[in-house]
Amino acid sequence: MTTTVFREHEITLNNYRYPIKGPVRSGLISTDPLKIVTADTSRDTHKNLSVVSWSNFTRGVGLDRTDGESKEEMERAWYGTTQLRYDRVVLPRLATLTAAGAGSDIGVISEYSNVIYAAFGTDFRSYSETTDTWSNVRTLAAAATDQASNIRLNGTVYMVIAQGSDYDYYDGSSWARSTTNVDYLAFWDDRLWGIDSTGQLWYSYSPGTETNDAQLPIENSTITRLFLGYDSDGNSILYAATTRGLYAHDAGNERFVETQLRLPFHPDNGKGADSWQSSMYISAGLAVNQYSIDSDRAVVRPVGPDRDHGLPSNKRGSIVQILPSHNELLILVDAVTAGSQGSVFMSEVPGNSDHIDPDSGVSHIMGWDGLGWESKWESEDETVRITNAHVSNAYNDYRIWWAHNQRVYHMDLPVNIINPTYVTDMAFASSGNLETSDFTGGQSEVDKLAVRLRVEVEDASSDETVIMAFALNGSTSYTTLTNTYSSDVNASGEITSDGKASYHFPSVTAPTGTDFRSIRFKTSLARGNTTTNSPKVLKIDLEWRKKLPALWGHEVVIDLSKPYGGSSSEQMFENLRTAIEANTRSSFSFRSRDANDAGATNPYLYYVDVLGATGVEQSGNNFSGELTLFLAEV
Repeated sequence: MTTTVFREHEITLNNYRYPIKGPVRSGLISTDPLKIVTADTSRDTHKNLSVVSWSNFTRGVGLDRTDGESKEEMERAWYGTTQLRYDRVVLPRLATLTAAGAGSDIGVISEYSNVIYAAFGTDFRSYSETTDTWSNVRTLAAAATDQASNIRLNGTVYMVIAQGSDYDYYDGSSWARSTTNVDYLAFWDDRLWGIDSTGQLWYSYSPGTETNDAQLPIENSTITRLFLGYDSDGNSILYAATTRGLYAHDAGNERFVETQLRLPFHPDNGKGADSWQSSMYISAGLAVNQYSIDSDRAVVRPVGPDRDHGLPSNKRGSIVQILPSHNELLILVDAVTAGSQGSVFMSEVPGNSDHIDPDSGVSHIMGWDGLGWESKWESEDETVRITNAHVSNAYNDYRIWWAHNQRVYHMDLPVNIINPTYVTDMAFASSGNLETSDFTGGQSEVDKLAVRLRVEVEDASSDETVIMAFALNGSTSYTTLTNTYSSDVNASGEITSDGKASYHFPSVTAPTGTDFRSIRFKTSLARGNTTTNSPKVLKIDLEWRKKLPALWGHEVVIDLSKPYGGSSSEQMFENLRTAIEANTRSSFSFRSRDANDAGATNPYLYYVDVLGATGVEQSGNNFSGELTLFLAEV
C-alpha cells in the first residue's frame, strides 16, 4: 500500500501517486454541536457551553442514568437520604432512638389511649416519653404477629395483640387471653376479625367469643396480611394478601374470592399490604402493586421502588410492611436476609420484571407520594433487621414509630405540605447525601468536557455545610470538589456561605476541563448542634460542552499535463475517476513520513471521500490538464 510520498509537490490517493500544482490547502471541517440548555430553556448562558441543571428532585429516586433531554428525568435522582419533596434539598428528618427494651426482636408496635406499646419478644412493654423508659405490662404466650389499636367493641375500646396460637386483649384496666388461633387482625363492620395460618377467618363482637367465617381456598401458611380495601361499589371490605396473590372477602356468602391480582408464589408476597387514598397497595419482594377497582375494571399498576433502575444493590430487599400516612405511603424494606429469598418473577403483572434480591444490605424506610419515592431513614448496619412500624398521634405528636436492631425509633411526620424554609421547628438529622443520575449528554460517541459546576445554597455557615463530589463514567468512586480561589468554599471543599459556589474542572488553578462519557454528582449536607438548622441546596448547574472528533478537509490541484511515476495522463485520469466514484473511502497522504516524533504510526494518513472535483480537460484522446479535488474525512 502506498501511504507516503517521495518528494515535494506529490500526493498519494487510493494507492497511486500524483503530481500537484502548488501547496495542499487543509482545514478543519468538523463542526462542534450546538450548545444545549437542559431544564431551563430561557437562561442566557455562555454561547459555546451547554448547561444541564438540577433544581429539584421531587420525582424521587431510582433513576440511575439520564441523557438530560427530559425535564421529568431531571427531577429524578439515583439515590439519597435527603428530603426531596420540596423545591430545595434539605437534610433528612431527625430520627429519635428510644431507650433499650427487653433485648429481643420486636414483633409489633401498637398504641392505646395515647401511649405506645411494643412487643420485645414475649415481653410486652409500654413507653413513657417523659422518662424515656419501657415498662413491662404483659407477658405474651408467644412472639407477637399483629396488632389492632384502639378498636371499639360493644362500647369498650380495646388493644388486641395476636400471637399465632392465641391473642391477648386489653380494655384499659385489665388483660385477658383468648386461645383462638390468629396470625393477623383487622377491624371491620364493628367486629374484630382474625385469620390464622390455615386461612381460617373468624370474627368477634366481644373478645374471647369468636365465630368462624370463610377459609382461604389455598394451602396452609399462605396468608401474609389481613386489611381493608374497597370493592367495585366503593364499599369497604376485607382483603387477604397471600403468597399467591390477593383474595377478597365475600361477607354475604362467607367465602374468599380470588382477585385479578394474581402473583407467582413467593414467601414475601403481600407482607406489605394496605390501603391508601382510593387504592390498595400490595408488595411482592421490593415491588409494590397498586390495585384499583371501579365498576368497569380492576387496574394493576407497578409503582414500587424497583421500577426504572431500582435502588443501589445494598438498598434492595423485601418489603415487610406498608403503612399509610397523611401525605405518603410508607414502606419498610428489610435488606438483611433477602439473599435467601430467591427471585420473584412478575411477568404476569403488566410493566413488572424479574426482581432478584441481594445477599445483604441496609434496612430502611421509604415514602411514596404518588409522584416518586424518597428515603425517609436508613440503618447504618447491614447485619440487623427492621421488623415493624406504626403510625400514630400518640403523645399528641404525629409520628412513625419503628423497630430496628431490637430498639424502637420515632420520627415526626407532617400532616400537611410544608416548606422547610418557612418553618422553624422542623428537626433535621445531622447529615444526609444525594446522588444525581449519571448524566450522559445523550451521545456516548461524542467527547464531552465538564468545564464548571455552580451550586446555589441557602442557610449555609461554618456549621451548616455542603460538599460536592463527582464520579465519572459509571464509577462509584467520588472525587471531592474544592475551590481554594473562592472564600465561599474552604480547603476541604465545604460550602460555608449562601449564594453560588463555583468549581472549575479539574481545578481552579488549571481549569482545562475534565473529559467524561457520563458524570454524576453527590451532594453531602451536614449541620452543627442545632437540630432545627439545615443547609439547603437550591440549584446545581453543570457547564459543559460536546466536541466532535477532528475531521480534516484538503484541497489539491492535480497536474495531468504529462506522465508521472510510470503512469500516463490517461491512466492517472482513469485512476482518479475510480477514486471519485468509489463507494469506499480512499487513502490520502501528502507527507513523506509514516510516524511522527511521538512515535504515532501514520499520523498523516487520511481516509477520505472525494466531495468535489472540478478541472480543465482537453478533448479527443488528449487527457492532459488539471483536476481540483476536495477531499474530506467523514
